[in-house]
Amino acid sequence: MNVTLTPALDDYVRHKVEAGDFRSKDAVVSEGLRLLQQMDAQWAAGARAKIDEGWSQSESCQLLSPEALREDLAARKAVWRTGRSEA
Repeated sequence: MNVTLTPALDDYVRHKVEAGDFRSKDAVVSEGLRLLQQMDAQWAAGARAKIDEGWSQSESCQLLSPEALREDLAARKAVWRTGRSEA
């Protein structure tokens, strides 16, 4: 497989090899992909845990009222917007 990187990423990969952090450019890219795969697996596990928690709450009739749900979503949206404006 051949991969074309942006000049900035190519410089970064070359720097990591020259600094002795990795033996080759392939090793840098492989580690990046391994970390991405790990991040995806963690996200999926977190999503599954949230789904299971919601299902458990629904089975035990611990659901939020529509008003409480709207308030919760509005608060989450405000936090999300604050995080985006700082980036």
